[in-house]
Amino acid sequence: MESKNVSVKTEPSLVLISTVAPYFYRTDSGSPKDIHSALGLLQSKNIPLVFFGYQTSSEIKEIQKKWGIRQPFICENGGAVFFPKRQFPGLESATVVKGNWEMISLGKPYRETIQMLKQLQAKKHGPMRFFSEMSFQEVAERTGLPPEEAKLAKRREYSELIVLDEPGWSIRKYLKEVSKNSTYFIFKEGFYFFFAEKDESAMGIRMMIDLFRYVNPNVKFAAIGITDRDRPLLQSADLPLLLQNQTGKWHPRLQKIPNTHLIDAHSEPAWRKAVEKLIDLKK
Repeated sequence: MESKNVSVKTEPSLVLISTVAPYFYRTDSGSPKDIHSALGLLQSKNIPLVFFGYQTSSEIKEIQKKWGIRQPFICENGGAVFFPKRQFPGLESATVVKGNWEMISLGKPYRETIQMLKQLQAKKHGPMRFFSEMSFQEVAERTGLPPEEAKLAKRREYSELIVLDEPGWSIRKYLKEVSKNSTYFIFKEGFYFFFAEKDESAMGIRMMIDLFRYVNPNVKFAAIGITDRDRPLLQSADLPLLLQNQTGKWHPRLQKIPNTHLIDAHSEPAWRKAVEKLIDLKK
């Protein structure tokens, strides 16, 4: 597969932060031509691509590798921000070095998230399974991920996902109990329920913006989002771009975010169109 090394040689005037949509990591997704085309445009215009997703740092690194990208990213919905070593010089005392990467941790440790959820589970018995309890083989079976990618999905450090063993069982009472704890928020992603520290995503996005503005105070930010999980991403951007979901509709609440540009497409073509739109707006 052709690699687009979206690296930046001079300080950028515009940065794109994009949700990690399924077509970036699913092997059964459509043609990658639209993505390669968009990555080429970003590279030609010196626009870094920052991924934002609920995936683990290991998963996002693998996704970057697949597309020939090496740029900062926000993992586990804001649990931590990662950037290539020495990309933002002078911050070494505030970061942890992991190989060729530096990271700033923002979320609660994984063990504390699990402890809280299991304490509530004991009060609200129900047929639910935590990712922490599953083997990578079971994760692969439930998610459709290849076994090697399922192993990466298991490497959670901050947030947790659960699935229901009995689809007919109502999880409503359990979610209501969790939501009483002001430290956590919940969103539904397919048949998963995702638990993370409240305001964590906004903190991660703000940290990433601050890192780039530490180098260039005048840098602007574009954002590509699809679901309600991307709300803080779009709200933080100078140029928010909203893609349609798989049913061909825009999220009704996200449409109301001021200055949001609606992209009339979904899947890979929509992402390419969004990149073309932001480059046009940048002129």
